[in-house]
Amino acid sequence: MSDSELAKAKPALKAAIRAVSELNKDDISELKKVNNPVPAVELALKCTLTYLGYTKIDWALAQKTMADMKFLDRLKNFEKDSITDKIYKKVEKIVDSPEFNAEIMTRASKAAGGLAKWCQAIKLYFDA
Repeated sequence: MSDSELAKAKPALKAAIRAVSELNKDDISELKKVNNPVPAVELALKCTLTYLGYTKIDWALAQKTMADMKFLDRLKNFEKDSITDKIYKKVEKIVDSPEFNAEIMTRASKAAGGLAKWCQAIKLYFDA
């Protein structure tokens, strides 16, 4: 990444870290207890799990992944430069869809909103 690309990417990277840092284990615990999430919440988790390399994503997998005590650490320490084109294309379809709206996701769940902001920021970083 060139210096000019890095200068463009840094704000997005800081935004991603901030979005995850605003979440705590209680936020994630509350979200993982949801049995029938609204579509906005499912979409935020689908995008997050896609970044993490999962391919067959359902709510049970999302709950299991969030139950991992290191879930937030995985996001904070996510290796952004290892995103493959295949993963990026999947994420791009999700984030660029009209249904992907961090504000709506935040109203449904603070954790889902934070995850959505993280997803958007990582995409911006990748796009820089």
